[in-house]
Amino acid sequence: MIYVNLWSKLSSKYKKRFMPQDQVIAFFSSDYRELYKGDIYRVLSLPENYVIEFRYQTRYISDKVLNDLDKLIEKKGIIFFVSGNDPAIEKEKRKLSFYSIREVSVVKISRDYKLQTINFYLKLGSFSDERYHPDTDVNHLPTYKNVSYITTQDMPKKDWIEKVYELESDFKDQLFFNIDKIREGNKTITPKFSDINKSSYYKLKDESSYQIDLSCYDPKAQKVSHSLSVISVKSNSDFLSLHSSNGMNVDAIRKSLTIQVKTSAIERTSTFALTEFQEDGGNYSVFLSWKVSKSRSKPFIFGLFSLFILIAITAIGVIIKEPSNLSIAYIKTNYVIFLIITALGIIGAGGLYYFFNKK
Repeated sequence: MIYVNLWSKLSSKYKKRFMPQDQVIAFFSSDYRELYKGDIYRVLSLPENYVIEFRYQTRYISDKVLNDLDKLIEKKGIIFFVSGNDPAIEKEKRKLSFYSIREVSVVKISRDYKLQTINFYLKLGSFSDERYHPDTDVNHLPTYKNVSYITTQDMPKKDWIEKVYELESDFKDQLFFNIDKIREGNKTITPKFSDINKSSYYKLKDESSYQIDLSCYDPKAQKVSHSLSVISVKSNSDFLSLHSSNGMNVDAIRKSLTIQVKTSAIERTSTFALTEFQEDGGNYSVFLSWKVSKSRSKPFIFGLFSLFILIAITAIGVIIKEPSNLSIAYIKTNYVIFLIITALGIIGAGGLYYFFNKK
């Protein structure tokens, strides 16, 4: 009986780990072109919940997926990287290696009949380590199809650093980084998605400060002593500035960075900006989009402090009109009123100086 129970537990554990799971949509990208490798690099770099665009020719999408296009919104998918897809070698002779990279969900699909392409807009989730089931039809895999339904096998989860360990030989001497999160102090900011612009963005307030947390891995540092890589950060706007206390330098194999983001006052109600992250001399760029809006609370705060000053000035004007109100006896009798007037003036002036630098 003991042996039966033990076998049952081991069998159950084995099945749970290796049994086929429900079908998911597989989005394959490969080293066939540098452009496709750049997509995988961005999948590794971008933060969770950010939406990335993958474009495929219709002929490389399985018929079943094409028939289900209207049903795919919010469906789960997995992005795979395919190594060894060398165009100089015949399809049948290529030695392909498959790496699951990240879980995604479909948020939008756009079809261009003229170009015969379909754009999938995929919200990035956690990093994945799943394998396609051995019984999967090869006609549903690259090099035949790049988007298809497949049945997967769950494997032990891997973190970001373990994923880049797997892929570093395919991205020779390339600095890897992952944008962990964008935050305002201790508050994490979740990216939004614009259905009209078909892109993700972070919503920021003008005249405010934010932080970007990055995890970096530089394989060059294992080969060269005193290796120094630099992340170049460029913004296309004057009202958004980014800097780091160590100058965006990565001088170790593994390093965490915090980038300070500051927004200036804007004249419009809102405006967009784009920031590019790239290793100096690197091959791939990663972009974050921002929507900076005027703070809704600041006009109210400005008006409130101005009102305090106006009340204080008006009250003083009323009091000094009557000379007897300046007598010691009157002040002693109405000292509470004088304290309130003084407090309103100090709070109003101090508030304008602190929040708006009005002198």
